[in-house]
Amino acid sequence: MDDLRAKIAPQSEENINVDKFIECDELDAQIGEKTAVAYEMLLDLKDGERLTRRDLVFRLKLPDRTCRGIIEDLRRSGVRVCSGGGAPGYYLARTDEEYRDFEREYLSRAYKALATAKRMRESNGGQMKINV
Repeated sequence: MDDLRAKIAPQSEENINVDKFIECDELDAQIGEKTAVAYEMLLDLKDGERLTRRDLVFRLKLPDRTCRGIIEDLRRSGVRVCSGGGAPGYYLARTDEEYRDFEREYLSRAYKALATAKRMRESNGGQMKINV
């Protein structure tokens, strides 16, 4: 595990807290082997690289929907798996700033979804009528 930590924690970055990364064995016990494998794949990324869902599907031999679920499982476990920012793929936030950039975009999507659901709930008793 120490060589994996060395790969993701360049010594030049002072604000990286390597202790935030979860041990793979601990994660495996919490949420399953395939999820731990996906986490290890994310740990192996070099700075600036991303892991696409297509890569996950191919390497894990799982359906796309399952791979998206694995990413959500990792996030619910507290792993800072980020995406967005104008490029495809997933990566682990290496700094708090990197995570905050992702969080702003992620929460923006959540707020839009909540606002849409609220408008739908409040409209015309729940269903619009179409006259033909």
